[in-house]
Amino acid sequence: MARSKQGQGLGLSDGSLVTSHMSLKEDGERSSASPQLEDETKIQNPKSNGFRVALTREGTRNSSPCRLAVLVSGGGTTMQALIDAIESGYLNAEISMCISSRRDVKAPDRARKHNIPVAIIRPRDFLDAAAYDEALCTQLLEVKPDLIILAGYLSILGPKTMASFAGQIMNIHPSLLPAFGGKGCYGQLVHEKVLDYGCKVSGVTVMFVDDQVDTGPIILQQVVDVLDSDTVETLTQKISQVEKKLYPLAIKLYAEGRLRIEGRRVKVIEGGSGDETSAY
Repeated sequence: MARSKQGQGLGLSDGSLVTSHMSLKEDGERSSASPQLEDETKIQNPKSNGFRVALTREGTRNSSPCRLAVLVSGGGTTMQALIDAIESGYLNAEISMCISSRRDVKAPDRARKHNIPVAIIRPRDFLDAAAYDEALCTQLLEVKPDLIILAGYLSILGPKTMASFAGQIMNIHPSLLPAFGGKGCYGQLVHEKVLDYGCKVSGVTVMFVDDQVDTGPIILQQVVDVLDSDTVETLTQKISQVEKKLYPLAIKLYAEGRLRIEGRRVKVIEGGSGDETSAY
């Protein structure tokens, strides 16, 4: 099973969690309260690029599971791929919390089926982006993840969250960035653009997240051929199959302390014997 940690935040009858510092109200109401951060010393001013030199989980190879916080906004198929990778033994990790920006989606139910704590933190419940950013950051600081995974998460991360977890946030995109990325390019919209442009190849990119959209240092990429017969639906299916393999591999490399971020470049540190950079 995807392992989880209990006791974070306030437990609700439906299995969801909200932080005790948060002031969330019922649907349709907003809160202007700004939660206090659990540990102000964890907020650091980001450097000019946020990633000057960072070595992920150095010295933790083959040790404790990598604690993941997964942020979602939809059905949770990407999160399910991570759950499967954990339960198969391929990925030495645990999903400590699933945070959804929407209540009316399937991802939270997927998480609960695997005993993963869930928090619903919706941007619409806050007066402004700053209040939402502070609430999300507060929850994440309580969870203390090693790595934050964006899995179909459609909200923009704010400056406090970015500063607190610089170099600890990953995202996946269904194209070969920098092509067909940026604001408004997600899901099937990307594949429509790829086909309309007449591209012969597309692919998948896993990256670290910076303060822009789809511009962070690239960790892994894999090419997918685009056939003349491909439609949005068939290309979506091919890309999805690659995503299910490439994202767990990137997280595995991070968990093993094998990713070094140097400016815009992410270097993969060689492991032991065998081809350890292959997807499972």
